[in-house]
Amino acid sequence: MLSAALIVIAAKTVLNIFLLRKTGSSPQIALVAGLSMAQIGEFSFVLAAAGLGAGVLQFDTYKVAIAVTAVSLLVSPLWVSMMHRLENIASEHLLTYRKAFAVAYAGELSELSKRGAALAGARWSLKLRYRAFRLARHHRRRARLENKPEADITER
Repeated sequence: MLSAALIVIAAKTVLNIFLLRKTGSSPQIALVAGLSMAQIGEFSFVLAAAGLGAGVLQFDTYKVAIAVTAVSLLVSPLWVSMMHRLENIASEHLLTYRKAFAVAYAGELSELSKRGAALAGARWSLKLRYRAFRLARHHRRRARLENKPEADITER
């Protein structure tokens, strides 16, 4: 359901920005307004119930519509936070989205790079421990086989 909600929000954002640009809005205003109108509103609950009552929607489709609406409403504060970041970037007149996102998420990117290095170290440590475990297991098996009488080994 989360992926469906994110697809709906992203599609609505792109469509809103496109339509606002076609009507003559500046790129900054289109971006802010498109992001603001992206989430699905509470009225979707009423429309889904009406569709179910009228027989237009099946019960499974109704459940999906309710779930997507609920997830959209839950994701809305994060979306608005992103909108404010992008609004600040749009006012700086950055030319590419890559630069815009790098400016907007500079703090998060630096944290990720720090944690990425820590994760790489942890991954290396786990690999080393796994190899040591396999080597120890190999030596134990070999010692057990060497200590068994000949009759037991030939029965296998």
